Amino acid sequence: MLRGDRNKIKIGSRTSIQDNVVIHADPENGVQIGNNVSVGHGAVLHGCRVESNVLIGMNSTVLNGAEIGKNSIVGANALIPEGKKFPENSLIIGVPGKVKREIEKSEIEAIAENAAEYVEFVREYRKK
Repeated sequence: MLRGDRNKIKIGSRTSIQDNVVIHADPENGVQIGNNVSVGHGAVLHGCRVESNVLIGMNSTVLNGAEIGKNSIVGANALIPEGKKFPENSLIIGVPGKVKREIEKSEIEAIAENAAEYVEFVREYRKK
């Protein structure tokens, strides 16, 4: 569900918003999602910024004013607190979310491949 009645929601190209995701713009913080982002099932993005080439894990929550740097992974069930800013290339896990380590080149490539896979699903569906 997208709720942009109080501020703007911007979603980049080749971005996948999966089942049961809630994206809610806060009056003080719109939502910006970059290109090649995969938002996993059941995630909540509330008034936050997600840079390009990011994987948001299933059932994770990213709160107001939080920022996820490009080429990052937010692990399943993570809770990203209000105003928390994470650098690019981060593996972020836990409650509250913390950087576990810098992600590797192969993981960055896997994020891009995941986004491309969902784009292909759309192409296949449109052929039907």
